[in-house]
Amino acid sequence: MTIDAYMSLHRRDNSIGELESYFRSVIDWVSTTFTMVERDMCGLEWGGSTKLTIRHLTALIM
Repeated sequence: MTIDAYMSLHRRDNSIGELESYFRSVIDWVSTTFTMVERDMCGLEWGGSTKLTIRHLTALIM
């Protein structure tokens, strides 16, 4: 499932708890995996035209 599809399915949810928890886990994973941050890298968009899926991102953090 793509992120767009997930968002479309859950656009009327009353709570963002599930999504917030997921993105916090992604942020935590990134913070622990990439401990050195070069000044030149700050603010760069990552992913480009690559469409990442929820399953792909989950596999990366598990």
